[in-house]
Amino acid sequence: AKMVAELPFDALFAGGFGVLLHRKVGLRMPAKMLAGTLALNAACCSALGLAIGSITNRPEASLVLGVPVCVVHMVVGVISPAGASKKPPSAAMRAVALTSPIKWVIRSVLCLELRGMQLVKSTLSGGPRMGGLALVRSGDQVLERLGLQDETAAHASARLGMLTGAYLLAALVGQQLARPHFQTLKSGRGLERQSALST
Repeated sequence: AKMVAELPFDALFAGGFGVLLHRKVGLRMPAKMLAGTLALNAACCSALGLAIGSITNRPEASLVLGVPVCVVHMVVGVISPAGASKKPPSAAMRAVALTSPIKWVIRSVLCLELRGMQLVKSTLSGGPRMGGLALVRSGDQVLERLGLQDETAAHASARLGMLTGAYLLAALVGQQLARPHFQTLKSGRGLERQSALST
């Protein structure tokens, strides 16, 4: 019941925020694409919270475990504006990054906004002279400097959908394993007979 109530509300709120953000900022991508991506990310994060809550089965433990998980997902998911590092991350870091909703929503939004974009020459004078984004001429060059030349919005969104399904499945399994177990008691007559015989 909590899953049915929370996920649509979180996705609707994030989608509405995406529409408002698109109007205020004036992004190049269609508003529905931004709203859909943010809604899917909100559903994924909500599913992750439900999975953590079902496994721990206590509100205090959920809060204690949820904060470090969010911090780790931010660290491994955020892309450095300095550009892609020449030293590849470790296998453990790559594995953790695959489970980060933040990583995939950032990649999806960047691909939607920058793929095929041509930068106006008059706006390049104030651009960076050093670093990963120095002297870029197009959005594709920006994606290449960030190490996203082979990434697509469809692939990143598909990863978000897969994570959402995996976290929902983990929540269902955790709920089944952590739910309280009850023992069926005998009827009142049986208990009275047993107490009378024992006396």
